[in-house]
Amino acid sequence: MSNQLRGTTTNMTKLVAWDIDEYLSYSDEDDCNVCLSPAEKYLIRCTLRAMKWETRWTSEIGTEIPDISNIAENLAYKMGDQNCCDICPQVADCIETSQDVIDALNYFNQSNRGFLTPSDNIVGQETQLIDPEDCSLDEMWGNAVALWGAINQVTVDMLETLSEATNGFEVADKIVSAVPVLNQLPVDEMLGFVSDVGDWLLENYNSALTLTLEQRIQCDLFCIMATDCTFSFDQLLSYFSDYFEIDLNAYQLSNMIGWLTGVTAASEQFVYALSAFQLWVVGVAAEFFGIGNRNFYALQAQLGTPDNDWSILCDCVDIWIYDHDFAVSEDGWYPFSATGTYPFTAGVWVDGEGFETTDYRSAVNNYERQTSAEIEIDVTNVTRVSFTFDVVKGIWQAASQTMLAIRCYNDVGTIIASHDVNRGDVTDGDDLGLGLDLDADVAKIRVLVRPSTSITGTGNLTGSALIKTIHVEGTGINPFI
Repeated sequence: MSNQLRGTTTNMTKLVAWDIDEYLSYSDEDDCNVCLSPAEKYLIRCTLRAMKWETRWTSEIGTEIPDISNIAENLAYKMGDQNCCDICPQVADCIETSQDVIDALNYFNQSNRGFLTPSDNIVGQETQLIDPEDCSLDEMWGNAVALWGAINQVTVDMLETLSEATNGFEVADKIVSAVPVLNQLPVDEMLGFVSDVGDWLLENYNSALTLTLEQRIQCDLFCIMATDCTFSFDQLLSYFSDYFEIDLNAYQLSNMIGWLTGVTAASEQFVYALSAFQLWVVGVAAEFFGIGNRNFYALQAQLGTPDNDWSILCDCVDIWIYDHDFAVSEDGWYPFSATGTYPFTAGVWVDGEGFETTDYRSAVNNYERQTSAEIEIDVTNVTRVSFTFDVVKGIWQAASQTMLAIRCYNDVGTIIASHDVNRGDVTDGDDLGLGLDLDADVAKIRVLVRPSTSITGTGNLTGSALIKTIHVEGTGINPFI
């Protein structure tokens, strides 16, 4: 609105309320719903009479006054109680096109009614249960062990609860109370199921769950995770379902109970069946012995402790280990060298010993005694590099304090992982070691020991070092064979 004053033929002034050009700059499409109280609508309607007066409109560039009478009448109609905007089409469009709204409605449905089958619970099925940093295999093994541990404990808790029942009525009461979705079963199906549950004995389950079976389940889960570093609730239920060559994700309650009553309550199939039962119930967004939703499994999995036991127990990941004693041969390794104004080679291989030091000049006022060993390999995943060495520290005058280092490079020569140790953290000794854990695609590996530096000449260099052995681990194709 404008705060200009307009002169009149009666030498009076009137407040100019509407700027024609600003009004015309706005869209006249109905794209916003505004809720007003009756009192607020009264206040706006009171201005409509003045809106019809041409003296209340102005334009600094002489724009023609619009059809203000029609504008006022149309607005008055919209402000009337008899005309309310129909927002239903907009709501329907929002439901069809907004993913946030779709997700919210799915969540509401899940929280209040549940689903007929796990596959109907689209959002729930896609829930990711793990989040490994840099696709760490050790972390995913921890995820798999913790996830199976949680599933197994819930099953044990269920069987312990059922063991307290002294008759069929108590069995029915305990299992229906803990799994309310079972109330939807017809009476005859419920009675048959309760009779079958009476044969679910904890001792049968424990005898079926051997150490071998438990490790197999842990490895199976780990191997699925390791495929692409993800693992959803859908994959979890599918794993236990696939054991029976069925798709429990598509089963409704009666189908699932009918299948479950046909499972023998012994041997390893009993373990898989009770795990599948638990996950099916949670999959349809129903409660199972205190578990409210699939996020329970994500939380439990991510509480797992990283460990490398998978490298011993599981065979789904191609793991290789390379060890070499440099006293025997170079085996393709060579000392680091550089060209330029001051070309040098940092180290020399000596048969029966390993890589010993050499003295060289690397810059105007920089002289070093160093030994090193490096190798270029076909790009492959490397998970650990370590080496052993002897060292006696000598004089040190350089600004850089790095005495020990392991450096891994990619195929364009960029360092992608390293472990440098300063002189002050090194003690003299034999058969010392330095290691680097990583999980990266590596094209070159370099290790080095620099016992002495000088700014005056090689004649001042002291100390000694010997690189003795090298150890490399990785996955995929072993580049050393």
